[in-house]
Amino acid sequence: MLIVENNLETALPFLEHLRPGECVLDIETTGFDRRSDQLLLAGCLYRSPDGIRSVQWLGERPADEYELLYRLREFLSPFKTLAHYNGTAFDLPFLGARFRSFGLESPLEDLGQYDLYLRLRPCKQALGFPGLRLQVLAAHFGLGRTDNSSGFLLARTHREFLEGHRRDLAQPLLVHNREDLENTLVLLALRPLLETVLQLKENRFHPESFSLEREEDQITFLFRLEQRHFGTAAFDGSGHRILLQGSLLSLHLPIRPLSLLHYFSDYRNYYYLPKEDTAIHKSVGRFVAPGHRVQAGKDTAFVRKSGLFVELPAVLGPHLKGLPLFHKDPRREHVYVEASALASLDPRLLGPLLGPGVWRLFLEGEPHISLTDFPASKGNSEVIPDL
Repeated sequence: MLIVENNLETALPFLEHLRPGECVLDIETTGFDRRSDQLLLAGCLYRSPDGIRSVQWLGERPADEYELLYRLREFLSPFKTLAHYNGTAFDLPFLGARFRSFGLESPLEDLGQYDLYLRLRPCKQALGFPGLRLQVLAAHFGLGRTDNSSGFLLARTHREFLEGHRRDLAQPLLVHNREDLENTLVLLALRPLLETVLQLKENRFHPESFSLEREEDQITFLFRLEQRHFGTAAFDGSGHRILLQGSLLSLHLPIRPLSLLHYFSDYRNYYYLPKEDTAIHKSVGRFVAPGHRVQAGKDTAFVRKSGLFVELPAVLGPHLKGLPLFHKDPRREHVYVEASALASLDPRLLGPLLGPGVWRLFLEGEPHISLTDFPASKGNSEVIPDL
């Protein structure tokens, strides 16, 4: 049995990715059949008084599997939660079967589970991820890896290591496992973002958490979040930007001087005056000479107004009922409101209305997500020999 422990850098943002009582787990096996294949390597990453520490147990021969499982069970006993990447589908069922095969009581049932893969999957489109394989995400965020072996190649390496007692294969196995642990830990920085996206999707905002600010060139909607974000996440759309930073989600809408049209939905009650290129209500229009007026239609029942306007993303328009909406032309592809009217709204009433619309903006926007830099592990690995 080979046991390797390693200290990682203790940068504060990095430490905060792990919650109290939480441990990151990843395993390596000789194959995918939990009945006939073996657990070869288990790695855990956890908070220690010195920062972040990893420990790996590597079985050097088939007979080591029992000791490996026993040590892992004892190690996990103080923890409350396991964090892992797609462990629900593979790691946990495999470990449970191997514990049972040796008559050992599994500690997994007593631990809470946080499967980062399952949390990412419903948000993949909104966050613009190219794929959900751990190595793909690591490359997407620029996390350095020295090993990108496929599961098939790893399984073959694992068997060669055990069957041939090839000590030269130990290091590649340990590196692959440690990099999976480190990548999972860094990607846990996405946890607040995932919770915020789901909060938007389910519209779980307290009215008091919402505010509105007007500046000279933009109006900003602010959602105060329960969780603090690591790094930044920006979603750029046509004429707007969503920014997640710290404990704030902000929607930025620029203010522009424009001349726009407001269309009346009850157009049958209006006359269109061709010479003036405007519409008036029939209660007033009846005093206009019949030769200077015509019945208004859907595209001619409008008034023109110049001023300062904010372009609303189309998905927000239906949530701002009661505000006069303006358009550039009869196609009405773009929706605008007067900046003064929007800024005068009660943010406590407006916030809960906008949640579903902002969720749609996540889906439509171009995401730019950055995480805090991942510090490289120190070169002071400690190898603890068999006892």
